This record gives sequence, C-alpha cells and structure tokens, in this order.
Amino acid sequence: MSGFSNNYEADTDGLRETTRRIGGLAGRPGKLRAQFDRTVQGTALWKGWDDDFHDRMKDQETQQNESCTGLLDALEGFFTGLQSAVLESLGSIEGVQQEAKDAFHGGRQDAGNQDDGGHGKR
Repeated sequence: MSGFSNNYEADTDGLRETTRRIGGLAGRPGKLRAQFDRTVQGTALWKGWDDDFHDRMKDQETQQNESCTGLLDALEGFFTGLQSAVLESLGSIEGVQQEAKDAFHGGRQDAGNQDDGGHGKR
C-alpha cells in the first residue's frame, strides 16, 4: 500500500497472493513438530533409562525438547496470526474501495438528475 498527496493505492491481488503463501507457511511448523516428535520418540532411550547418565541428561533433554517444540508452536501461531492480519487489512481495503466506487457511481447518477433551472451554459 502506498500513499502520496492523499492518494492511496493497494495491490489487492498481491495481498491475496501473500495470504495464500503465508497460509502455506503456516502449516509447515506443525509438520516439523510432528516430525520432531517422531524423532524424539525414536531416540528417547539413547541416554539409557536407569543409570547415572540417564539421570544427568533427563532434565537437559526435556528442556531442549520443550524449547524446540515451543519454537515450532510459536512459529505456527505467528504465521496464522500474520495471515489473519493481512486478510483483515485486505477486507478493509476492499471495503473502502467498494464504498468509493459506490459513492462515485451515486454522484454520477445524482449529477444526471439535477435540473440546472435554465441557468448556466449548455
């Protein structure tokens, strides 16, 4: 969107394409999260299960896994929120454009219905 001297323009087709692309990105963190969870399940016993090494590593592993899943969840929320915000802006822009078109057409119709009372140039 750009503005200059009270003239504003918006590329609504570009915004629609942007929301489509963001939508594609929004699903990626969830897929990565599922893949990460499968990988963690497959490696869960690598540190052992009842020895000193297991006991030392358990908290660190839990912390690292929660950090990774938290990041992926945050990314999913970010992309979903961004897509929603762009769609909301697009709706506002299209609403303003439609109001302007309606006002323009209404003004043209009103101008055609005016009687100048015989005054002015013809």
